[in-house]
Amino acid sequence: ENARSAADRGAKLTRQLLAFARKSRLDPRPTELTTLVNNFIEVIESSLGQSVQLQLNLRRRLPTVMVDPEQLEMALLNIIMNAKDAVGSGGMVTITTRQMHLNGDAQARQLSSGDYVALEVHDDGAGMAPDVVERATEPFFTTKREGKGTGLGLAMASGFVQQSRGRLEIESKPGEGALIRMLFPVSHLQEAEEKSGRSQHVAMAVEVRSHAAEHILVVEDS
Repeated sequence: ENARSAADRGAKLTRQLLAFARKSRLDPRPTELTTLVNNFIEVIESSLGQSVQLQLNLRRRLPTVMVDPEQLEMALLNIIMNAKDAVGSGGMVTITTRQMHLNGDAQARQLSSGDYVALEVHDDGAGMAPDVVERATEPFFTTKREGKGTGLGLAMASGFVQQSRGRLEIESKPGEGALIRMLFPVSHLQEAEEKSGRSQHVAMAVEVRSHAAEHILVVEDS
C-alpha cells in the first residue's frame, strides 16, 4: 500500500510537471465553459467546504473553446483550492464566465486579436504583493507553510492554458483579494473542421502519402 501510494504521488507530480512544461497529452474538444462549470459544481462545492461561500456569475450560451475538459477541470480545481486557502473561513469565492474581444490590448497579453472566452476565479482574501504575483506560476513556488502545498497548482494551470493557445492572468493587490483569469480563443475554425469531417491535418497526411519517394522517420523516446 505504501509503495502504491508513493507511485501514485510520483505519477501525479509527473503529470503536473508535464502540464507546466506544456507537454502533457491533451484531448481538446469543443467545450462550452459555463456548461463545464455547472457539470463540475458538486466537486467545487465539496472542495470548498461549508466554511467558504461560493458565488456563480456564469454567462449562458457562450461560444465554445477547444480544450481538454478533464485537464481544464483539474486546472480549475487547483485554482479553487488556492482561493480557499486565501480566504479562510467565511470568505467568498466567485466563479465567472464571459466573452471578451481582444484588439489593441492583444499584443500586450501575448495573444492574437480576436474573440476569447474567460473563466475567472476571484477571492476576497488577503491578496498578493507584486513580487508574489510575478512568481506565482513558477513551479514549486508557494507562500503556504510546509506540508500545505507543492507550489505546482498555478504552474500546471498556466502550462495547460498556454498549451490550449490561451493565457493565464493574475490580478491582485495586498488587501484586495486575487483574480485568476484563464483566457481561451473561441473555436470558430475548429468547429468548422469538426463539421466538415476533414481537418487540414488529415488533408496534409493524404498529400504526404501520395509521394512514394518520401520517407517518414518517427522517433519515440518513451
